[in-house]
Amino acid sequence: MAAAAAQLRLDFCWIFALFLGRIISVQVTVPSEPVFGKVGSTVLLPCTYNTNFVKGCNLAWSFIPTGGSSEKEILYYDGEFYPVDTRRDRIRLLQSIPTQGTASIEIQSIQPSDTGSYICRVVNPNDWSGNQQGTVNLEVLTPPSTPVCKMSGSTNVGSDVILTCNSVEGNPLPIYDWKKEKGAVPQTNWIMDQRTGTLVLQNVSFAFTGSYQCTSSNEQGTASCSISVRITATSTAAVVAGAVVGTLLVLLLLGALAAYFVWFKKRHFKGSSSSGNELREDAVAPPFKTPKSKAIDDSESQLMNHSLGRQETASNNSAMMTHVV
Repeated sequence: MAAAAAQLRLDFCWIFALFLGRIISVQVTVPSEPVFGKVGSTVLLPCTYNTNFVKGCNLAWSFIPTGGSSEKEILYYDGEFYPVDTRRDRIRLLQSIPTQGTASIEIQSIQPSDTGSYICRVVNPNDWSGNQQGTVNLEVLTPPSTPVCKMSGSTNVGSDVILTCNSVEGNPLPIYDWKKEKGAVPQTNWIMDQRTGTLVLQNVSFAFTGSYQCTSSNEQGTASCSISVRITATSTAAVVAGAVVGTLLVLLLLGALAAYFVWFKKRHFKGSSSSGNELREDAVAPPFKTPKSKAIDDSESQLMNHSLGRQETASNNSAMMTHVV
């Protein structure tokens, strides 16, 4: 009988322990769907728990921005409320004393930078079993920011021109739409991606010259930008024209150099002739001598010889006549 009573007491203790464990086991509950809010509005991030919040218990909220990996604590409560983030002026507990199973928070005047994951964590040092945390995803809805329009590629006739359009902000992600403000272009030469904001103008002609507008839009609003496209002649014609002009310039330069060289030679020769013909004032003039040709000199010599011959003949005849007498 005593043994049966002892066993009964032992079973009762086990049942009580299990029941008590169920009461104090931490169970945190959060919504599985994201919470959406427009920029500038106030949002509620729900979080409930079912443990006994006794002395030594605490709750905390932390934040992981979209695309980030590091977790940063933004709120802490252990009987006192401690906002520990730059959001301290915009964040509050839904219940100032969150000991009755509600750990929800409100964030006021939400900004695009508030988009991300918020982790609600309840810690009971007397019970480490159960689910101690839950994650709430917040999506801040924003209209597209003013997009930036850019152009790349060649604008020569026959080339492809690429236009891009992008908004830095916008949630949900905006879609993009391009249009030519005046005139139309062949749709077969028009390739547009509304998701990336890219417009490809293929095999362009002068008809593609004009202003193009891109509109970025989502459920929260629209924004737009414009860019001008000016189609020019082909680069081959420009190269040929440049080569012709360059050749003409070279020929003109060579002609100018040749003319300068001829002018310089003439001037130098004229200067040399003037220097050679100048007479010194103190120079003595050479004696005047009449030039005679060789033929005249030979005639005079023959005449003199003939005269001498006649004189010798007259002398001989005079001598003979004297001898005879």
